[in-house]
Amino acid sequence: MKDDDLGDPLDDPLEDPQDDPLGDEDFTHQAISLPIPELDDQDVEVILDSIELAAPNVDPGAIGSYRESRVRALSRLYEISIKNTVVADRFDDSLANLLVDGVLANLEQINLLIEQANIDWGLERMPVIDQVIAKIAVFELLKRRETSVAVILDEAIDLANRFSTESSARFINGILASIASTVRAP
Repeated sequence: MKDDDLGDPLDDPLEDPQDDPLGDEDFTHQAISLPIPELDDQDVEVILDSIELAAPNVDPGAIGSYRESRVRALSRLYEISIKNTVVADRFDDSLANLLVDGVLANLEQINLLIEQANIDWGLERMPVIDQVIAKIAVFELLKRRETSVAVILDEAIDLANRFSTESSARFINGILASIASTVRAP
């Protein structure tokens, strides 16, 4: 295939190049339609392997294991979302299992909260990895009251920075802050 067969990526520029959401100090997400590539099983396995590399097997009682548990849960929920099937394997990590089971059991309520907080950007338009990160955090906001809002948001932002983009981290932070103000109001 020749390079010119791919078309010119600049054929469909933004209506106003000055409206760059990343160049503005007050960050807002603007809806942009991007094609979502079809993933085959090999692509999914490569993605899952990269997430698992970030979550080595650690002792569940070790320092930092809460973060690793969240990464394990992220990996499993991402796999479930991409393959559209529930994975029966259990982790040897009670928090990771709790997060996965909790998100799946409360999925309807979690999705509704994310949709309500995300008026201009529907859940289906969010990248799958961002959806999963937000779902884990919303579950924690709803059901793990012993964990502070600050910790939940910090962990979600860390996951987004590690596995998604900086703009995704800011976007997720905004959604979660909105939800937290509702479900964790004093």
